[in-house]
Amino acid sequence: MLEHSDLQAIRDIMKEEIGRSENLLKDNIKTEIGRSENLLRDTIKAEIGKSENLLRDNIKTEIERSENLLRDTIKAEIGRSENLVLSEVDRVQENLETKMEQLKRNMDELTQYYRTVKLDHENNALFLQMIQELKKEMEQLKIKIA
Repeated sequence: MLEHSDLQAIRDIMKEEIGRSENLLKDNIKTEIGRSENLLRDTIKAEIGKSENLLRDNIKTEIERSENLLRDTIKAEIGRSENLVLSEVDRVQENLETKMEQLKRNMDELTQYYRTVKLDHENNALFLQMIQELKKEMEQLKIKIA
């Protein structure tokens, strides 16, 4: 059988080997954890980069689509507004042309009426002058007869 000192020596050797084994295992675990952390960090960075790029591309595409849709909508609304304005301008122009034609007819009628009244006044003046001349002649005839 083994003596107590031999058992003690075996225990010390085992403690020493277990300590070395623990330290080696700790170092291996630390190394593997560090490597895993680095690998995980690199993988996460790469995936985040891909996600950011994909998200950026999606956002850019959606913004372009929205801009195009907005541009088309604005163009359509501007075209519709232009057509409404042009229709209103045409309607106002037609109304003004109708009123101008009516004014021209009224002016023509007033001009014709003015000419008629003027001729009437001239005729009346001539008749009055003729009457006065006839009156003078009658006075002269009365004087000659009397």
